[in-house]
Amino acid sequence: MERTLRQRIKTIKEIKNQHGMSIPQIQDIVAEHGGYVSPRTMYDIFAEGS
Repeated sequence: MERTLRQRIKTIKEIKNQHGMSIPQIQDIVAEHGGYVSPRTMYDIFAEGS
């Protein structure tokens, strides 16, 4: 399970970097696919050194 979570985080970071999307835009995409990522989680993902 941890590997899946790490892969998801890596994918989210790649999307943001490659497509220049904002955090709210990424959250919207996740929601469109039936998921949810809290604002706090997004902050943690993109925190310096994460």
